[in-house]
Amino acid sequence: MYLGLCASGFRMPVLTSPSGDFRSAISYVGSAPVESVTTLFHLSWDSAMIIQTQRQAPRYERDGTTSYLLVSPLTCGSLHLTTSIVEMEPDGLQRPHRHEPEQIYFIISGSGLMSVLNETWEVKEGDCVLVPPGSVHSLRNTGETTLRYFSAAAPAFSAEQLEVLWPLRPEGDVEEEE
Repeated sequence: MYLGLCASGFRMPVLTSPSGDFRSAISYVGSAPVESVTTLFHLSWDSAMIIQTQRQAPRYERDGTTSYLLVSPLTCGSLHLTTSIVEMEPDGLQRPHRHEPEQIYFIISGSGLMSVLNETWEVKEGDCVLVPPGSVHSLRNTGETTLRYFSAAAPAFSAEQLEVLWPLRPEGDVEEEE
């Protein structure tokens, strides 16, 4: 393992497999038990803190919702946690879906209707919702302003899952003109 720059420009540990392949190392870390990871890879950070900004985060946009991937195996080498900040326009929707990691939604501003399994509740600023593993859940902004929430999921999604879920480049990336 050596230190390198992640896509956002921050220094992070770059993991390599015995063959030297970065992607297979991240895939391994995303799916392996912690004991295996610590045996194969010795994480050594040059700083105790990594700061990932919304502007530097991979994102997705759909149904009036923009999600920014903050801490994750893909963005900064997190082993156990995936976090995002989400902005949902009025009448925006996060479609019903399910996944194995448990997840929390902390409503920063705005209001909406959150469904988990067969229950639907109004949520508003300051509410924190726990979504159990494997539970179908969704959220709709029913307010007149942007609904913003912070989400954390554990265990972390794999790097492969994250590349599919957050396919767009960070807003801070600038294409070079030819």
